[in-house]
Amino acid sequence: MSYDHDSASPVDAARRDAARTSGSTPVLRWLCLGMLVAIVAGGAGFAYKLVQFSREAFAAEEASFAVVPVVVYVCVAAGFVSLFVWALLRGQFTRVEEPKLRLLEEEERYDREGI
Repeated sequence: MSYDHDSASPVDAARRDAARTSGSTPVLRWLCLGMLVAIVAGGAGFAYKLVQFSREAFAAEEASFAVVPVVVYVCVAAGFVSLFVWALLRGQFTRVEEPKLRLLEEEERYDREGI
């Protein structure tokens, strides 16, 4: 962070740094695209293996012992995905720098008031 003790407060410097780095760059776009492709490919591979496992598990009597752990795993994974979607829809991932700035503002207020 570019903080000069004589010219600006840490909050102002943090806001300047956040504004300067928050722009959408081509590298960031490619990084997001690459992550999206990896997530889709991983999800497709997981779905394929899950379908393959369920076909084999229900076709053979011997493999049915593993159905319960897989169902539990899928339920837990669905729970985590639903929590992620809930947080995404509630806006939990927007303005992630705000708590840091509030902390710096509170620190400045405490310094001014002598707390």
